[in-house]
Amino acid sequence: MDIKLFSKCLKDLVRTHDEVVVPGLGTFSSQMVPAGQQEDGTPIPPWRKVSYSPAEDGDDGTFMRFLAKYLPEGSDAAAEFTDFMEDFCGELDQKREMVLDGIGTLKATAHKIYYFAGDPDFFDYPDVAGQESVSGMLPEDFAEEDSKPIELNCERWAREDIPAADSTEDDLPF
Repeated sequence: MDIKLFSKCLKDLVRTHDEVVVPGLGTFSSQMVPAGQQEDGTPIPPWRKVSYSPAEDGDDGTFMRFLAKYLPEGSDAAAEFTDFMEDFCGELDQKREMVLDGIGTLKATAHKIYYFAGDPDFFDYPDVAGQESVSGMLPEDFAEEDSKPIELNCERWAREDIPAADSTEDDLPF
């Protein structure tokens, strides 16, 4: 087992579960954040914020079952995971941060207190759906001469029994 497999399992589970308990490490939670708007007017779609807590309350074994699917058949998932977590936590304590590919960075203080800094693009829903983010703002290189007014021929639709917009009250048929 390596950091790539660990990150993949965690990433897949956090996308589909509100809470993922990683034995020996803590709990990763995700919650919905409503849509909003950036200062420049760009809309921000709803997204899920990922947070971390060192508490391991309510471990239902989801992480270990999911991990076992990716390990070779017949391997001892619990033993491999325990060995990995010893190395992972030791390296985290020494280097003070471990990048979890595509999710964020788990960091450690000098007192071995862990905290998480999520990747801001992890739950960018338009990208997840295969779409690009849009902006209601005009591009900086937009020039007025690039746009042409649309000319409509309204004479074809004119009806004599409907008064024109500049009609007075005396001109109305009723």
